[in-house]
Amino acid sequence: KGEAAFSVSSFDQRTFAENFAGMQDLALETIQTFLETLPGLLAAIENAIQSKDSARLERSAHTLKGVVSNFYAERAKDLAEKLESAGRSASENLVTETFAKLKAELVNLTADLRDYAKGVP
Repeated sequence: KGEAAFSVSSFDQRTFAENFAGMQDLALETIQTFLETLPGLLAAIENAIQSKDSARLERSAHTLKGVVSNFYAERAKDLAEKLESAGRSASENLVTETFAKLKAELVNLTADLRDYAKGVP
């Protein structure tokens, strides 16, 4: 009664938990590694955008897409994939707009991952 029809989390917590069942330490390590490496991944994307290096943008966005896939973070994965494609097409407006949306989604994801980690026994 009154239950939301959609997940308000930026990642699929149930699937993530099932994937790491019995391996809570590894789940926490995966989250921590992501939180530590995310700034570098974003910097690589930003540098590629600023230098108009579409090949580097495509590679960096592809890497980020793979990383966020570990958390079943579909919105972030889809935006990273869109950025990867935009890098191939070299559409500057689409790249800028998509990167802004991706960064906003990653703020949500990092907050949700931190909250999740606090609840892991």
